[in-house]
This record gives sequence, structure tokens and C-alpha cells, in this order.
Amino acid sequence: DNLKNDWYGISDDDRASMTERFVKEAFACEYSEQMDDPRYVKLLDNLIRIGKRTTEYLTKIGNRDVLLPEYFEYKFQNQISLPDVGETMQLRGVVDRGDVYYDAEQQKLRLRIVDYKSGNHDFKLHELYEGLQLQLAIYMGVMEQLVSEQYRKDGMADVQIVPDSMLYYQFKDPYVEADDAAKAQKERNKKLDVTGLKSADVEYFHNILRFAEKKMKDIATSMLEGRIDKAPMVRGKDSACTYCAYADVCR
Repeated sequence: DNLKNDWYGISDDDRASMTERFVKEAFACEYSEQMDDPRYVKLLDNLIRIGKRTTEYLTKIGNRDVLLPEYFEYKFQNQISLPDVGETMQLRGVVDRGDVYYDAEQQKLRLRIVDYKSGNHDFKLHELYEGLQLQLAIYMGVMEQLVSEQYRKDGMADVQIVPDSMLYYQFKDPYVEADDAAKAQKERNKKLDVTGLKSADVEYFHNILRFAEKKMKDIATSMLEGRIDKAPMVRGKDSACTYCAYADVCR
């Protein structure tokens, strides 16, 4: 709190020290009875290394001194109307991180969301179209609504929310080969890079968000109507049927 959310003002050494302290505290709460086990000592060392690398890289995301992290692990629970079936559904989730920058002169607020992943994850527009990857777009829509309502309550109803980007960041410890430490860091940063959607075209961004919301409602409506047509997703030579456990009884 005393740092006033100044991610760029803290020194590298202080950030590393704070990260190590937080990781150790969280680890002790989770594995208090295994702290002396050599396997858990090694696990802790790995987590500290990954934690330091992660906070270092996340500090550098985006444009320095512009977008700043403002929302962390925002839990939401929204009621979504499904007029075609006369029902509502409950949409729940957690937005890992929301970054904002307010331009007072233009009365615009840029918004970026970051979703943390432990495995490989990339944003692919064709998968969003198929309904396989709606999370980021849905989360961005939720955060737009949240931020807009918050600023309206603060007497700033004319603020325009402008989507900046929606990104995935994968927690990992990539192995690289290089001649020296500087080159190794450069190669490692390439593998740590965020993936997602970035666009300066606000209308294009909003079209994607509207489509994602419509796709979500269409899927929910189909489920409530009992539609179970055999129409698997097909990508190249593979489809959703390739490894399906019920393929032998499917007709």
C-alpha cells in the first residue's frame, strides 16, 4: 500500500525481495508440515525463481507509466438473460488483473485485462468464432461494465471506456540456450511474451466482444433446449471426435 501501486518506481532488488517474501509466506501456509522435506525445499526454490521472473516480466507489460494495474482477482457473478427460452443463467468468474489509464483531457479510459495461465494458451480468433475460446472476450466485457459503473458512481458518466488489449500470460520457467546471460534473458523473454488480442480499432474490438456474448448466449440456449446435434468442431484432420470416449457408440 505504501508503494501506491507504483510498479515502475520500485527497484529490481526490492521487487525481487518482496516476491521472495510473499512466495515463502504463501508456501508456508500451504505446506507448513513439509518445509524440511528436501523435495519441498527444491519446489520452493523453483517457485521463488519463477515468481521473480514473472513479476519482472509483468512489470514490463504494456507502455511504461501509462497503463497501471488497478484490479486484482476481481470475482464477478452476473445474471444473463436468455430471452429465446425465457430463462436466465449465472455467469461467474475471476478476472486476474485489470490495467487502466485515464486520459482526463479526452475523457477516455484505456482498459487492458491479463489472464494468468499455468499451461500453454494462445488467443485464436477462429476458436472464438467456434465458441471454444470465449473467456478473454467475456472477461473484457465484464470489466468494461464494472469500470464504467464505477466511474459513473464517481460522477464521471461521460468517460468512454476504450479496450486496449486482452492478454494471456503463462507462468513458466523456459529453458534456453545462449552464449551469455544477456542473450539468454532476451531469448527467455521471447518465450515469456504475452499472447492475446491488441487492436487500436475500438469498433473491431467491440464487434468481437458482442460476438462473444452472442455466442455464449446461443450455446446456453442450445443446452437448455436440449439440442445435442452431432456437429463436432473440425480442424484439419482432427475433430472433437478424435479422442472422444463415446466414439464407439456415436451414431
